[in-house]
Amino acid sequence: MCRAERYLFSDIRINCYYPTVDVSHLVKVLRNKPHVANYVCTLRLDSFAYDPDGLEDMLFMISKLRGLKTIEIRRFQWPELSKPFHEALTNCLGLPMIKKVSIIEMFNFPMTDLGQCKGLLELSLDGIFQSHLH
Repeated sequence: MCRAERYLFSDIRINCYYPTVDVSHLVKVLRNKPHVANYVCTLRLDSFAYDPDGLEDMLFMISKLRGLKTIEIRRFQWPELSKPFHEALTNCLGLPMIKKVSIIEMFNFPMTDLGQCKGLLELSLDGIFQSHLH
């Protein structure tokens, strides 16, 4: 184990503004060095455009991030995201270790999905949200 890994992986920010961003590299690190997942405290996903396969894979890996406490999601159009992405993100928000969630510049995110946040202590919202039950 490299001592610097604890600091290198504590705050991960993925900006997917360009199609050249490849989330699979990070997923590969998490698979090849599973201990690194324990160091990730904050995960930030920031995108107008995204690679649905890469982000779904990344969100699947969130379940391995035992130290994850903060999630920030920016600039996504909820209706345009795939159902597996919706499910993966909703499951992630419901993890009891998640203490802080920021949903910023999100369009049409369903507020009902926040109802399963078990350990949430801090919530920041900025966007257009659905507040009705389906």
